[in-house]
Amino acid sequence: MAEYDMNKGLNKARPGTMVSDKKDVKERERLLKEGKCPDCRGMGKTPDGLYSCAKCNGTGKSAQ
Repeated sequence: MAEYDMNKGLNKARPGTMVSDKKDVKERERLLKEGKCPDCRGMGKTPDGLYSCAKCNGTGKSAQ
């Protein structure tokens, strides 16, 4: 059963969906240079808008 699940996941894998993509790294660096929180992209909220960002406590500013 585990082998079936692994094969099913591998068959649906798409190239270019890695989390640490170069584009994402550059975007995070840009946001940090601008003084914005890279986790919420300076919004201060989660993507759904229901909760405050845990990293910046809802300020939208970088912690650095």
